[in-house]
Amino acid sequence: MIDTFMTVFRQKLAALHAQDPKAYWWPIEKLDDVCGRMRNAFLNCTYNNDGAAIKATCKELGIKSTYKAINAYIKGAST
Repeated sequence: MIDTFMTVFRQKLAALHAQDPKAYWWPIEKLDDVCGRMRNAFLNCTYNNDGAAIKATCKELGIKSTYKAINAYIKGAST
């Protein structure tokens, strides 16, 4: 399920970056690098769930933006 989560997360993060590039310290060319680091953070449970891209991802996937719900989704468990 991490692949599905990351596909949606990447789309949401790219859209948010395009809407307000000044809100992000990294250039859009680094999107894949940022997503790679975030994938590791999701797998290691070291992420912050307050970001707009995470919240938008959860909304699209129909899950709560809580650590418990995100971690369960990523691991393929039902919440």
